[in-house]
Amino acid sequence: MLKILLLLPFFLFSVESSMIDPSRSNRILVLGIPTAEYYASDSHEIPMSEIPSKIKPVFSGSGVVETRVLAHLGFNCALLGSIGEDLVGKAFIQSLQDEKIKPLLLNIKNATPSNIHFIQKDGSSEIKPLIRAQGERSVNLQPQDFEKLKLCHVSVSSQSDLSVINQALKLAKEKGALISLALLEYDHLKDKRKTLLGTTTSYVDLLFLNKESAKALSKGMEPMDASNYLSRYADTVIVMMGENGGWIKNKQTHFYYPGIPSKVLDRSGSNEFFTAGFLFSHLRERPLQESAWTGAYLSSLVMQEIGPEIKHPWGKIRDRIHVEEAMVLKAENSLKDIAENSSSSKK
Repeated sequence: MLKILLLLPFFLFSVESSMIDPSRSNRILVLGIPTAEYYASDSHEIPMSEIPSKIKPVFSGSGVVETRVLAHLGFNCALLGSIGEDLVGKAFIQSLQDEKIKPLLLNIKNATPSNIHFIQKDGSSEIKPLIRAQGERSVNLQPQDFEKLKLCHVSVSSQSDLSVINQALKLAKEKGALISLALLEYDHLKDKRKTLLGTTTSYVDLLFLNKESAKALSKGMEPMDASNYLSRYADTVIVMMGENGGWIKNKQTHFYYPGIPSKVLDRSGSNEFFTAGFLFSHLRERPLQESAWTGAYLSSLVMQEIGPEIKHPWGKIRDRIHVEEAMVLKAENSLKDIAENSSSSKK
């Protein structure tokens, strides 16, 4: 009952109109940068050169985590990008196929990039490259891949080719897809700020940022002010602050959403899990506040694990989300009844 009461104030003030075409399929196309990631505690004594042979990699990278989560939640997902022709690249493709994700990956001669994450006691991580990416990553854009999309999601990294991203978003917009853009790596945003804001203004419906990237794009603003400022460039702006919640702004509303308390072991993937959770609810036409709850819920789960994967059965996760939705729907109906009864009594 407490959760319903906590959510009620949001619904009293705002339930946004959906921009989603319900006649479209559940197809999602994600433009990402596949990488292999290895996770170890800060005290790990294995030499870096031996890590690939002794630690199982997590197939991850910009956009990849979101793709995997959305596929687990029942969407028909395809991943667009490029991958090395090495054994890691082949294993990566196989893992996508095992999760029923369609790989639209251009084979490149360079080895698949990989990194080692040394997890600190506070849940942060020190990232060191094992195999560095070689320049911008190529993509093979085919118009047929953009047909009847519900969503085109792009996660930008320092390896992204912004001209290719613009071409992809233009195709997606022409085909009528909803477009979301995630800017979660902030160290390269200063030099690309004007280009990215131009891209956002032209194509983007949902803009996801973390605290650092929001600060970089807004020239130093804190999350609340940054979300307000950046809303001039996208219909809806989401600034994530991990377990500390975040800010959401669109034309109808501007609000803070709380994080969900959890024991934080590793923050890797927390923003990506939030993004995927938010999109899961939003694409099913749930209110912004409820979409934020779903994102925060998934983010809280992954922060209890090492690496951007969770051990919880996905069926139980979907059930938990549906229970929350049912509680909120019941609360909404109760509010309507109260309003109708009040109106009737005045007559």
